[in-house]
Amino acid sequence: MRFPSIRHLLLAGLIVLAAAGRLTAQSTAEIVKQQYYAQNGATTSVLDRTNGPFGFQAYAAGPFGETDTFTVPGTGTRNLPYDITNGGYRQTGGFGTQAALDATYPDGPYALGISGISVPLNLTGATYPNVPLVTASNGAWTGVGVLSVNPAQAITLTVNFTTNFNPGAAAIDIQVSGPGYSNDVNTDANLSTAQLSTTIPAGTIQAGGQYQVVLTMDNLLTVNTAAVPGYEVASLYETKNTFLIQAQSGNAPVITAQPISQTIVANTTTTFAVSAFGSPAPTYQWYFNGNPISGSNTTRLLLSPPTALAGSYTCQATNIYGSATTSAAILTVLSSSANPGRLGNLSVLTLAGNGAQPLTLGFEVGGAFTNGTQTLLVRGDGPLLAAAPFTLTGTLADPVINLFPSGSSTALATDDNWGSNQAAVSAAEASTFAYPLTAGSLDAALVSTLAPGAYSVQITGNPNGTGAGLALAEVYDDTAAYTTATPRLINLSCLAHINASGVLTAGFVIGGLTSKTALVRASGPALQLAPFNLTGVMPDPQLTVHANLNGQDVVLAANAGWGGNSEITQTANLVYAFAWTNHSSSDSAVLLTLPPGSYTAQVSSVSGVAGTALVEVYEVP
Repeated sequence: MRFPSIRHLLLAGLIVLAAAGRLTAQSTAEIVKQQYYAQNGATTSVLDRTNGPFGFQAYAAGPFGETDTFTVPGTGTRNLPYDITNGGYRQTGGFGTQAALDATYPDGPYALGISGISVPLNLTGATYPNVPLVTASNGAWTGVGVLSVNPAQAITLTVNFTTNFNPGAAAIDIQVSGPGYSNDVNTDANLSTAQLSTTIPAGTIQAGGQYQVVLTMDNLLTVNTAAVPGYEVASLYETKNTFLIQAQSGNAPVITAQPISQTIVANTTTTFAVSAFGSPAPTYQWYFNGNPISGSNTTRLLLSPPTALAGSYTCQATNIYGSATTSAAILTVLSSSANPGRLGNLSVLTLAGNGAQPLTLGFEVGGAFTNGTQTLLVRGDGPLLAAAPFTLTGTLADPVINLFPSGSSTALATDDNWGSNQAAVSAAEASTFAYPLTAGSLDAALVSTLAPGAYSVQITGNPNGTGAGLALAEVYDDTAAYTTATPRLINLSCLAHINASGVLTAGFVIGGLTSKTALVRASGPALQLAPFNLTGVMPDPQLTVHANLNGQDVVLAANAGWGGNSEITQTANLVYAFAWTNHSSSDSAVLLTLPPGSYTAQVSSVSGVAGTALVEVYEVP
């Protein structure tokens, strides 16, 4: 065993190495950059740690009284202070972003001074490992970082590796610790084929006890056992993923997420959802005004016209230990509304450039029983993103907008620098509450009035500019007065290549005064089939829908593999989305009813494999 065991034996200053077939006692010294996650489901995790999700550590084991040092690229040499509480010489730091970590501790040549010997270490040439995600044979996820289990049953925790790492250049560790139980399993195997697991035998953990699980994956840049006698010296990037096992006994269901009351316009679709935990897993029954709804026995209730009736909706979760009933979700149905819920604006943030690298955002204007035109503010932001309060790096310096009708290569409108449209754009920004562009900037923007139909916005760089960069494509509804007969934005789509560790983010707003139901999809494998016939697609896109509630990022819904869900199929047919014909594909989708507000849909790979993916947001009538 090599590097994973360092995590447990670090404080003792002793590790055991497998080197050329023999065991050797070594002390440890390291330079490491870390990122911390909390697992919140079988296939998802979120950045997590109270003192910052990104960390740095310089460490050297040794007795009190030495003078140990470390050298940071570009900032010189500093003392490595002694950690009285834990022993050894240590410098640590926590940071809110990777950019903040890199600003303080940049990649490059470091050095450790150990007992008067200077050892060079190079912290560059690798990236953070993918987030190791564990699946559990027993239990249910009841919140971010909490897996509730039945301790009377065996619990097998398994990590499967689908991304290739060179043998000896990566390591993985599963640690479980809590009252009366501790176990540590690790491997240095070729992670392209390895599967690491540990089993907690039935009856070995205590009912009511909490047990911490820490998954650690290291990308080792250098390991040197000869630089300092008695020491292993290493530099590495490290990803940690943690969660708690909450040991339950057999128990009645507990409602963990209540259905939310909604106000909708008549003849529109709505959904209610519930989450519950119990051991064994509960069954579900939905009720309308206290009466059971036939066939409604899942965690989601889909009500399409004309079955979306005003009244009280509840759900009961039941197992052999008892039952729990949700609080009542009240559905209010308005016969009409002067300002009904709708998609108010759409945006996509990703790389854009010239040639084969345009950023293309597709959208459709219309809706059933609508007539007339819709006025839209369309923007291509680059310099805006580089300035406060966004302060992003690598932005597109001089974006150009082209607005096309579907199927045409002739632009309806185009803009390079928005100053030529300043009066109209500034007025539209004020009425739509868009973040204002800076006068004289090289951002692109235009105001256009469109008839119902499909359109696309393409963002490229100025032909006289340089390279590609991060750009934001935005479409805002600038309709002055709105009724159910007014054309509106009814879908958003963006096809993009996503890097192995990247995320494609699509933002959308529910405007108006009533809730609106949306179908959100992330297609990868489906793009291999007609009519797309694409190669190089993302094999396993996972989808999360987020909202900012009281200053906190909240995941409202998540999916990693739609599983042929009949409600998704039914709704996709209703909104004329292209069909997913493979019910076992790893394409992902969520269906949810949202009150007015701002939301984001994020697409990334479950296994950390790069590829092309399509994100879509549909209004469900």
